[in-house]
Amino acid sequence: MTAPAPNTLPRLLIFEQRMMGDAIMSLPFIRAAQKHFDVHVACTPGTTHIFNLLLPAGNVHPWHPPWTEASGGSEPAPWSSLRPYLTRLKQLAPDVAVSVWADPRVHYLMTRCGAKRRIGFPISQQNYYAHNLRSRRYQLRIGRIISLAGSLLNGSPQLTDKINRAQRNQHHVDCWKQLAQTLNLPWDESTPWFTPADAPLPDDITRAIAQARHANKKLWIIHAGARIPSQRWPLNYFVEMLRDEIEAHGAQPILIDSPEVQWPADLRTRYPTAHLPTIEQLIALFAKCDALLCNDTGVSHLAASLGKSVVAIFLTSSPYWFAPRGAQCQSIATERAINNPSIGKAGISPISPDILDLRPGVRAAIRSVMEGTPHQTLRVQPRKIRVLLDAHMIGERETGNETYIVNLIRALRNQTDSVDLEVAVAHPEKAVAAIGPAMDSCHYHEVSTSPWRRLIWELPRLAAKTKADLLQVTYAGPLFAPCPIITAVHDVAYAVEPSWFSPRDRRVLAFGINLTVRHAARVITISEHSKKELVERLRVPSERITITLLAAAPLYRRLPNAERAAFNPTSCGISGPFVLAVGNLQPRKNLLRLVEAFARVIKKNPALTHQLVLVGKAQWRESDIQRAIEQHGIADRVVFTGYVSDDDLVALFNRADVFAYPSLYEGFGLPVLEAMACGTPTLTSNVTSIPEVAGDAAELVDPTDIAQIANGLEKMLSNPQYRAELQRRGFEQVTRFSWDKCATQTIDVYRAALRSRT
Repeated sequence: MTAPAPNTLPRLLIFEQRMMGDAIMSLPFIRAAQKHFDVHVACTPGTTHIFNLLLPAGNVHPWHPPWTEASGGSEPAPWSSLRPYLTRLKQLAPDVAVSVWADPRVHYLMTRCGAKRRIGFPISQQNYYAHNLRSRRYQLRIGRIISLAGSLLNGSPQLTDKINRAQRNQHHVDCWKQLAQTLNLPWDESTPWFTPADAPLPDDITRAIAQARHANKKLWIIHAGARIPSQRWPLNYFVEMLRDEIEAHGAQPILIDSPEVQWPADLRTRYPTAHLPTIEQLIALFAKCDALLCNDTGVSHLAASLGKSVVAIFLTSSPYWFAPRGAQCQSIATERAINNPSIGKAGISPISPDILDLRPGVRAAIRSVMEGTPHQTLRVQPRKIRVLLDAHMIGERETGNETYIVNLIRALRNQTDSVDLEVAVAHPEKAVAAIGPAMDSCHYHEVSTSPWRRLIWELPRLAAKTKADLLQVTYAGPLFAPCPIITAVHDVAYAVEPSWFSPRDRRVLAFGINLTVRHAARVITISEHSKKELVERLRVPSERITITLLAAAPLYRRLPNAERAAFNPTSCGISGPFVLAVGNLQPRKNLLRLVEAFARVIKKNPALTHQLVLVGKAQWRESDIQRAIEQHGIADRVVFTGYVSDDDLVALFNRADVFAYPSLYEGFGLPVLEAMACGTPTLTSNVTSIPEVAGDAAELVDPTDIAQIANGLEKMLSNPQYRAELQRRGFEQVTRFSWDKCATQTIDVYRAALRSRT
């Protein structure tokens, strides 16, 4: 390290990394910092040429850290060299030290360099180059110990200014932007990040450039190298793009050899090919070109920093983090690239041929550059996601939960290009009957009806066995799983009004749901009201919650007159016209008030011969309803059907004069849509999520006001024209909801969960 030159500005020391791309992305920060600081950089020797673009040689301090991956694969310095290097850092006496790299060993250097102020991101387990995870985990543990020791020895924290990881943007350059904002530095990345060098180029390349310019051809630079073989796009795909897109559009390609990829002899004779040993020559060539097609982070950022059009291809690591920045840049990636390797979770695995083929996206990007309409974007070639779905409730008669999972799986089975389903069921025969037989993209696995056995052992084991990318559960899920968990929480009624649930159900729900939403990658809910409740009552961050609207299943429809007439309601104990109510016999369905309101209506209107038909299985405090019926003396006008089949329920909807659903609380209120789909005029509540579902197609009443419920029933039963108008509006309302749309939104949640995996 050379002695710093005298400078009256405060001294800023930047700890940088070994990769050329990382170094280039810090240049806008360095340029901004030079106006207010005497800027110095501690870096590995392989990146000194990048920092020399903006800094004098005396301000760039290279060294080989004593760990392999920070030395670019070259031989690292011995650990004995660390102490003298720290001594030289202290002699540099920086006022401020900064880094965006969340590595404990870098934090240790920042702690020991003597800087009064140290700014950066807290230590993270995320590592984009962690190929040997066992070794990397060991290094990380040792690094944490060393980092903590350095902090204790120095008598101060590792970072005096922490930048919250939750606010860390998706792009590496954005991290430098946040550092600049912390230091109140001006920020501008729209202009070239440095002055291009005018280095001499090989004669044949100079001639090729001159000939292309004379012929008014666009110049395309092709760089097919990648440091890691598993990240390398196949060379024959590059050749195909050269032949079918670049040459076919009349452009002039120039090939660049890299340490990783040398072009075959037949291509060397066909196209100008350059091996440029210096960064100055590479910059000089990029300055003269129009566009770059590459499979390398460093060269893509180099071209982008000069304002050139770039088409960059990514196979692994994080395209959102590494994609080149600029108005003329386009990046193409697979979904595999979005799964960032993290220590202790998953490393970079070989890329299978079925997800390598990014040619359609690359073709589209090249054509947009040729046509002069490039724009910054990330084109992701989706790969199929393998999802393990907990569908144990199928066959358990769990009404809303069972309806949700059955119809979601039915819709997802139509998305064979996007998902492979592994479905965990407790009753395989009933699941097949409800959903359909197993197929190539949908397999069934039997699990126990015991929640403890299923959550503690079976689902995590099944996720590992099927190599699932995600596990989706409803409400409660395992504490530990080998893949991210998505949980669907339809409502938090147990937290709103505990008296609606038995003590056992209340404890189980509170324990299971609270724990699951805390560590779930994403939370799915089914209405704006439910999302608001999750944020307020369970403190789930709003950005982790996605609303996927439900719909009536195709089964629910207006039956032809012949089918309606063929249904015999006497089989259910019904002897005349009736008002239908559907839902488990529990307090929040508000059946006590409905019974009293119905009693008032028939006593006030003796000519009405309607019965009240209650469909649903008995649950907590069902006896209260029985007592209310006896108290009002209407036992002969109320019919309990218990749980009925789907076909019978559709027939009951079609035969009912009115569907009454005065629920006190709903996450969605799916029976409202089911009734409307069957053409049944509906009376329902004006609270929680129900107005979102019902719109203006139902008679909305205050569910706590018995008089309002009674008046609404009387208005509907005595006015056939009003019922016909509600029926018409109901048919229109149900068209706004679709299970296919729900499935598409759910797949978007899956992809978002994979993108945010850390």
